[in-house]
Amino acid sequence: MTVSAVPVGTLFASRKEVREAGLHAPTMAGIHPAGDGARAESIVISGGYSDDRDYGDVIIYTGAGGQSAPGSGVQIADQKIEGANKALVRAQNDGTPIRVIRGSGGDPDFSPASGYRYDGLYEVRKHWFKRSVDGPLIVQFELVAVDYGVQSIAKTPLGITAPPSGNASPDRKERRSRSLVRDQANVDWIKNLYDNTCQVCRIQLMTDAGAISIGAHIQGLGKPDNGPDVVENMLCLCHNCHAIFDSGSFYINDDCKTITWLHESVGGGTSAHAADLFRKAEHQIGLEYVQHHRLNTAGIAEKLKSPH
Repeated sequence: MTVSAVPVGTLFASRKEVREAGLHAPTMAGIHPAGDGARAESIVISGGYSDDRDYGDVIIYTGAGGQSAPGSGVQIADQKIEGANKALVRAQNDGTPIRVIRGSGGDPDFSPASGYRYDGLYEVRKHWFKRSVDGPLIVQFELVAVDYGVQSIAKTPLGITAPPSGNASPDRKERRSRSLVRDQANVDWIKNLYDNTCQVCRIQLMTDAGAISIGAHIQGLGKPDNGPDVVENMLCLCHNCHAIFDSGSFYINDDCKTITWLHESVGGGTSAHAADLFRKAEHQIGLEYVQHHRLNTAGIAEKLKSPH
């Protein structure tokens, strides 16, 4: 089946038209798809959650669930990483951009005056838990616009389950996204101090070009964490431990010398065990950054409420 592309900026009078264009299937839900094992492909932002924040090329998007009624904007229960929210986490983990559709109920600075507008592709960069303005925990996602030059996306026929045909000769397009400028001196210092050895698993990953590691921030840079780019807010991690740290599978304790691993137990609940953090005397870690990560990073707040 051949379908035409939908240019960025295309306007639609209703959610039904958005669905018919192949951009977002549900006419009510804000995240699609949401089934078990699904990976999110699209979201609609139109003022349904009071904690949403729209900055144009960056969106702080609130996950699904916990409202008194769909679209009411009032949270009465905690959200969880399940269903639609888990689908967005999968998109983050896979690095797959999602389609963003803005509705007229959203921030007037970036939303259409009426109806809905397809606003292109955004990457799901990270997610975390926080207290909503109403009190219960919500999960939020940082979505960052990506630019593929002249951007459009082919409509996906709804309900098609056959594998995609792919492209034997893919075109090359310039891809641009906005990112914060980090101080390379900080990155070099933390990597050199530990000789590219991960402070968590103590593995030094080697390539033909030498050892590799990541100068990772404990409290994230930029919105919404707004952490500082200083070595007291950094760790030297391998790529695996960096991803796991950002996902909230472990956190640093207040002594800044040990970490706590969190595991989902068989039959429900969370188990935890402590381990040492490899830290040299020259490396001072800021307690405020450790506490921010523990209070705001994805999954930690929810897991800590579960029985150990």
